[in-house]
Amino acid sequence: MVYPEHSFEHAHRQGQTPYAQMYTDVGVYYAPGPVLRREVFDGSEAVRRMENWLIENHGFQPQYAKSKKGRKTKMEVQEAEQAIVEAAYAEVDHPVD
Repeated sequence: MVYPEHSFEHAHRQGQTPYAQMYTDVGVYYAPGPVLRREVFDGSEAVRRMENWLIENHGFQPQYAKSKKGRKTKMEVQEAEQAIVEAAYAEVDHPVD
């Protein structure tokens, strides 16, 4: 459950009522522009900047899936990528006529 901010009813923000605070869920998908352009991209730094922006704008980042603190090892990345490839091939093993 998402709880309203303390004393939110006094801020008079658009879309809010005296008993409910506006909540919008926004998803960000696909690869970032710098990655597509083959430029250097620091995903950890991008997430930190997004989290700071959310905090400054009274937002939050919900936890949708399990995550691992810290960076993955090269082996963990390779295993995860291989699992995705294997799953994709498994889906086309039995084509539908």
